[in-house]
Amino acid sequence: MYKVNGWFPNYGCSRYQVEDGDVICWVYTCDLGADVGDNSMNG
Repeated sequence: MYKVNGWFPNYGCSRYQVEDGDVICWVYTCDLGADVGDNSMNG
């Protein structure tokens, strides 16, 4: 998974339009994002 400026986009990174100043963080998850703070899959 990835997050940009602390937010987990709900679409693939190839579709994200990077802008100046963006901070991109790649994270590894073992629980569909729940273990890294993303709750979008727990709905």
